[in-house]
Amino acid sequence: VQGAARRAGADLREAALRLHGQAGALRIFGDPGTVAMLAALAQRFAMLAEDLAGAASPQTRAALREETFDLLACAQDAVAGIEAAIAPGRRHFRLRPPDSPRCVWADRRAVRQAVGRALGEATLSTRHDDNITVSLETSPEGGLALVVEDEGVGLAAPDAAETAGRDSRGIGVRLSLCRALMEAHGGRLDVLAALGTGTRVSLVFPSARVRMAEVAISAAN
Repeated sequence: VQGAARRAGADLREAALRLHGQAGALRIFGDPGTVAMLAALAQRFAMLAEDLAGAASPQTRAALREETFDLLACAQDAVAGIEAAIAPGRRHFRLRPPDSPRCVWADRRAVRQAVGRALGEATLSTRHDDNITVSLETSPEGGLALVVEDEGVGLAAPDAAETAGRDSRGIGVRLSLCRALMEAHGGRLDVLAALGTGTRVSLVFPSARVRMAEVAISAAN
């Protein structure tokens, strides 16, 4: 049952992204009312997908299959997946390479899923041709954070106010599985959002999981 819920959630989320992309592409030529209806339907599909994902038990620390890999390359793969899903809709993804280490010791598949969800939320919160920035930053504790920033609608909750961190509402709730995956790695998910000004989602890995690029190259060989 849990496996079926995970698969159904993933399929429904992909359908939501595709529908949202179609709505964005129609925005230039289509009827505004129809476009708004499609976008709202895409948001409902995305929320239902999150409910299905929550019905399946999240991946735990014991289930992690860890390896050293390039976090930026993982993000690039996730971006490619989003771009394919929303076509002919379009976002301008800006990937900023880091000056610091960019590799982590983690479950690549789980991290790819977490990054994909963060990017998916940014896509659903923005419009056709909007910008989404992906960067790697050193966290205050010496860890590594993958940061997704958009200039979209911000929090989706009707009573949303500026909020941050674990108690964030609206979009923070919809990223609950992403948070669970990060916590399974001993990390955390930080969400900074304000209604109408955009969202900043940070997937923060602890310093113990940060690796130098040379280690990843050696592991690959």
